[in-house]
Amino acid sequence: MEFIQKPARDIMVMGRANVDLYVSDPSHSLESSPRFDKSVGGCAANIAAGLAKLGRSVDLLSKVSDDPFGDFVFSFPARRRGCTSPREREPSLPDAERG
Repeated sequence: MEFIQKPARDIMVMGRANVDLYVSDPSHSLESSPRFDKSVGGCAANIAAGLAKLGRSVDLLSKVSDDPFGDFVFSFPARRRGCTSPREREPSLPDAERG
């Protein structure tokens, strides 16, 4: 993993960051839903997002897949002011571990 020199951060959170998919319309079941929404999830990503909302500067250290799911997670810090991420892409992650 290559780390880039960055300004000091308040906190570094290490752990899982993944894509959560959920039914768009609560009147549908998982099986019958024609549409889903997505968000970044996983304990570490959720904690990092919460700390950034509280005004802390946060580094999120996680490994993500090298596919569209990983692209979505990798762009997460850009959508969260105060949260950066020194992480790497992993092309060999199996489907069950993507995100």
